[in-house]
Amino acid sequence: MRKSRQKSALITIAALIVTLNAYAAWDRNIPKDRLPDPGRSGVEAAAAGPIVAVGTQTVAGEGECSFNSYTISGDVTGDTDDGGGLDSVTCEVWDDGALKDSETLTVPVGATQLLEFNLEFEGEFGTGAAGVGLVCNEIGFSADPFIPEEVAGSCPSMAVGVPTMPRSGLLILVSLIGLLGLSVLFMRRQKT
Repeated sequence: MRKSRQKSALITIAALIVTLNAYAAWDRNIPKDRLPDPGRSGVEAAAAGPIVAVGTQTVAGEGECSFNSYTISGDVTGDTDDGGGLDSVTCEVWDDGALKDSETLTVPVGATQLLEFNLEFEGEFGTGAAGVGLVCNEIGFSADPFIPEEVAGSCPSMAVGVPTMPRSGLLILVSLIGLLGLSVLFMRRQKT
């Protein structure tokens, strides 16, 4: 009986270790292979100043749509010709290891320009890791966790309004349908 208790205790401890390891794997939003590599230098675009990130999580009432919106901006100098004399820079927003949105902008090689990335996704961020992860590998920027400002509201309306017709148009339409019906009746009577 004593060996059975020891075995049960060991199984419980092993399960706890596995659970803690799984939890530790979710302490970040951005997968490790997507984080900027500080060992790379001079092969991508370069931030020519501070990179600023702002964001909001709009939390809706029950049955309504929530969403997240982030802006990452800063001066960027094009270093690498990715085609057409332009250097491509991609920024992404991650949540609990899932890519939610990304945007790629370009800057001419040798030039410095202000780039502004706008990233959005519907719903609230998950609870596996705090906030979201923002990353722009080419310029060496990452913020994980990034905790957005929380505001009340709902998703911007994407719905298209239902077309309506003025009363005069409705009267004309009903009259035309009535005339069509009368002409069908008239044609049937002529055939018999």
